[in-house]
Amino acid sequence: MAGGVGLLGRVRGVGDTVTRHEALEALSRLVTTNDLFVSSIGGLWDDWWNLRPGGEDNTFCPTVIGSVSSTALGLALALTVIVLVVLLTGFYVQRSNSRFDELARGLNRRFGQ
Repeated sequence: MAGGVGLLGRVRGVGDTVTRHEALEALSRLVTTNDLFVSSIGGLWDDWWNLRPGGEDNTFCPTVIGSVSSTALGLALALTVIVLVVLLTGFYVQRSNSRFDELARGLNRRFGQ
């Protein structure tokens, strides 16, 4: 936003930057108890808690929705299931081919086909 009034209520020029804390400070004045505040957790957690300490007016409830460990665990389990399916399918195909091919040959000999 070049030359306009920014979130902090001051005239901003080209190249002005706003720190995370300044932006949160401005947002903390706008957020009410009826608003849902969604963000990444990171360093925001502590900054927001310092600006709006616990209590009824703090609408920020940080929880870990997803993390690297749950993703890694899910991938490990999925790959394990895939490998297990491939191995069991191979075992079944080998067993059924060896067993049922002999039965099919016996039936063909018996009934003359």
